[in-house]
Amino acid sequence: MAEEVNRVKNQLTLDVNMERSRAKDDHTITEKEISKLTTKMTAEVGRLETTSEKYKNDLYRAAGGTLLSLLTLLFAYYRLVKS
Repeated sequence: MAEEVNRVKNQLTLDVNMERSRAKDDHTITEKEISKLTTKMTAEVGRLETTSEKYKNDLYRAAGGTLLSLLTLLFAYYRLVKS
């Protein structure tokens, strides 16, 4: 009877240790996947920031060109009216 109890106890200990090992392996795999996704997200955010800066600079350039064109037309109109 004592041998039977010890055998069951050892079997349960082995099962618990195997389950703990499987859980650690699953956790490691999950951590690796999270790390990969974090890296991908960081790269994508960087790409989006670069694209945003590009469009913002294009907008400033277009606004500057429009302002310069309006000033040129204003000065031309002023010269025509003045003469």
